Amino acid sequence: MDRKKLDVDDWSFVNTQIFIQIMLEEARKEQGCNSKKRRVFNDLQWRSIYYELLVRTGKTGYTPTKVQQKFTRLKQEYRIFDDLVKNTGCGWDIASQTVTASETVWQTYVQGHPGAGKYRQKGLDHYDLLQELLETTLANGALGQPSSLKPPTSEEEVAMYEVGKPIKREDSVSMGKRKSDGSGGTSSKSMRFEKKEAAYEKSAFANQMRGEYYGLLADSRRAQEECSIPNCLALLEEIKPIIGTQQYLKAYNKLLSEESQRRGFVRIKPETRVDWANDL
Repeated sequence: MDRKKLDVDDWSFVNTQIFIQIMLEEARKEQGCNSKKRRVFNDLQWRSIYYELLVRTGKTGYTPTKVQQKFTRLKQEYRIFDDLVKNTGCGWDIASQTVTASETVWQTYVQGHPGAGKYRQKGLDHYDLLQELLETTLANGALGQPSSLKPPTSEEEVAMYEVGKPIKREDSVSMGKRKSDGSGGTSSKSMRFEKKEAAYEKSAFANQMRGEYYGLLADSRRAQEECSIPNCLALLEEIKPIIGTQQYLKAYNKLLSEESQRRGFVRIKPETRVDWANDL
């Protein structure tokens, strides 16, 4: 099977989006292995991505090598298209998914960048997702914060820390010198240990609070992604053969322009989406 036929059969619009989403999820798990300047995955991560792709798509034509080759092609296509839209005189219209440029600017650019010629009528599919994967810092571990989410304020940081277990003043005073009458007190070694233990407990609790804070923000981010334009359009693409081109275009414009419609669209069943589109 040649590359073009593979892309048609196994790398449909929806399957490619699933693939990118899986890579995003994997990249967020361990930012240390994934430089935003040169996104790479190790062998263990590629194995996880490969098996998850098989599960979510139900396709059996993929192999680990083909999956990595597809990622290489996506990166190449992204760089070509990204350079194009960032060129002076060019732009990217999200609504129409096309490049905006005068004919003179376009002809001049394509002469020096022939690989960009195919994007004159239609832009790069999944450009926004690829931009997030290849250009942004992603969440890192349990305490990772998605780049688009605001960090806690200084007041919130102080509140998180203050909720931790403090060292009582009377304890710090009594941990000083051993009483001269030998009746008690704490040794210098024990005092240092207790101080370290108390400080550790306080720091650990603060980290737990910070993790919960970022967890709530991450939940909010996932809800936003679920209702995102690319995700809604991918769901719409699945029912296009059923509703026909005319209703598809009506639904497409409705989802692009109204956030409330997108929120409802992703939450209803596929058969109800068909009814919704046919009623437009």
